[in-house]
Amino acid sequence: MKKIRLLTLLSLFLFSSVSLLSQSNELRVLVEKANLYLEPDTNSQILATVEKDAILVVAMTWKDNWYYVSFKPEKSKFSIMGFVESSSVEKFINAQEKQDVAKVKVVPQKEKEIETKELKEIQDIQPIKPEEIKKSPTTKQKEFPDTQKKKIFTFLARVDYFSPSEDIFKTVYGGGPNYGGEIMVSLWKGISIHFGASVFSKKGEMTPLGDETTINIIPVELGILYKFSKTKINPYIGAGLGYYSLSEESYLGKVTANNVGFFSQLGVAINLTGAFVIDFNAKYSLCDVEIDEIKNNIGGIRIGGGIGLNF
Repeated sequence: MKKIRLLTLLSLFLFSSVSLLSQSNELRVLVEKANLYLEPDTNSQILATVEKDAILVVAMTWKDNWYYVSFKPEKSKFSIMGFVESSSVEKFINAQEKQDVAKVKVVPQKEKEIETKELKEIQDIQPIKPEEIKKSPTTKQKEFPDTQKKKIFTFLARVDYFSPSEDIFKTVYGGGPNYGGEIMVSLWKGISIHFGASVFSKKGEMTPLGDETTINIIPVELGILYKFSKTKINPYIGAGLGYYSLSEESYLGKVTANNVGFFSQLGVAINLTGAFVIDFNAKYSLCDVEIDEIKNNIGGIRIGGGIGLNF
């Protein structure tokens, strides 16, 4: 093996120094592609691959089935030296025929290895079986939930803390839980219609005797929301009108009043896994009603959250 490598280096030196070989020492490639090997062995390193009709210059004949040849690629100052199998070439005799041979492109071994690797990667890709598609969600469903069917309706059940604006109500009842529900319908580019109803019910004591009294405030509201984004976290603002009813009962009797008022709100909706959503917001309402010919604001501030579903 060392002898062959020494011979290779010696021949390379000779071909770099002189070019005195005649046409009788030229070979033409017969096959579509022929490999030039580092050693006369098909298992040795491939130095280059030449195409059909390429002209090779013979340096020597090695045994019966190998030639040690030189090949100079187009636009290259240097020749490539290597062994080629004799079955891949024939002696080139006709000089005129040599001039008619088309320019032949050499395919470098590195480029060939890259093409082979890419082809192998493509072949290694396994097709997805129909039963596997049914068992698990597709990548598109996981990574791009917004591309799925648009969800139009949102239903929420919520609990807020209500603090009345009117001082008399604060003194007698203070604040407390407000229970309700909401429906939102998406319209266009982040705009939604909002409908909600809730109830605030609490017992208090009338001063100075401490007699028990009960109040119920029921707002029914309709408004418009605007969501600033369509991602997982959606901040929003909104405003609208409401119909507010008051009912107060004590030992003195029962008083009822109602009127139209307005409200404004801001909040954030967070989309969870699947269709679930949680919502946090703060709402301010204003509604004046007359009780014994005295105007009282039965609105106030509501702060809380809710959980629901998108459809």
